[in-house]
Amino acid sequence: MSPDPFAAYPYCPPYGSAYYHYVKPRQRSYQPNSHTDFNNPIIAVAILILDPGNNLLPILRAKDSAMPDGFVVTNERLQLTVHREISTEIGLDLNSPALKVKDHPD
Repeated sequence: MSPDPFAAYPYCPPYGSAYYHYVKPRQRSYQPNSHTDFNNPIIAVAILILDPGNNLLPILRAKDSAMPDGFVVTNERLQLTVHREISTEIGLDLNSPALKVKDHPD
């Protein structure tokens, strides 16, 4: 039998109460404040794009600016996720010889 994923923290993180109850095997809830914890890790990437002067280039969205980001698809390598997200969000082809891509910056 696998160990209880919630055993490491018996108290509700934001409220400090031990009044947790299981909703589903990987989900606990603290009812008085409707706080819910999920134990289902999801991997995501956030991408920093720098110009030659090392200035951060954010994406301008309707209400704010942000970095390109997204979730890793099952069995997808992180580098492929980065390529897919940049291509989808800003239309940039990272295979272009004009770009220098670092996935292990110094």
